[in-house]
Amino acid sequence: MSDTTGRGIIYTDENIRLGWELCWSCESHRPNRAYHCPECRACALRRDHHCNFAVNCVGFTNARYFYTFLIWLMIGSLYVNIINMDFLVRLASKTSIESLISFFVPLVAWALGIVDEDFYDATLSMISLFVLAISIFYLKVNIDVVKDGRTRHEIDINEGTSYQKAFIPNLKEIFGENWKLAWISPFIPSRLQGDGTHYIPNLS
Repeated sequence: MSDTTGRGIIYTDENIRLGWELCWSCESHRPNRAYHCPECRACALRRDHHCNFAVNCVGFTNARYFYTFLIWLMIGSLYVNIINMDFLVRLASKTSIESLISFFVPLVAWALGIVDEDFYDATLSMISLFVLAISIFYLKVNIDVVKDGRTRHEIDINEGTSYQKAFIPNLKEIFGENWKLAWISPFIPSRLQGDGTHYIPNLS
């Protein structure tokens, strides 16, 4: 079992009474909402998904930092594209084959030797637009996950419906007690609710 809370998890008959299921891979009982990750080869508390970029599971203790990363990635890429707007307008007005190929498929332009004079600027602008589109897409997907009240893994396997809550309580569960400010910086202290092993079902 991956102890992402910093405290050891003791498995007793009480855990079995609480309905903790047996993880056959870890050969131990896993808490509710904890799931085994084949990439990490361990169970992660409140596992959302395995992030290949971070080479780690997004779960109970680090979901806040994952969302903060997505928010600032979108803001940063949006800022870069606003700065590049004058260049993009100038590049579009040229409408030459070389400039269009350099912008949309820079590697092809480089391989064919038809590099436009603004090749490097066009390549960086294309990357900026791509990063902005990707960041908006992933942020939209994950906001929908927060609205649903379940982790992405629970949605995929159609579990966790008893833990669904309203949007604000879900934000508090991810960003902690200081949720209104915690998204601004990973250095802002914000204590998480509980220890990641016990969840009270929403009976309403």
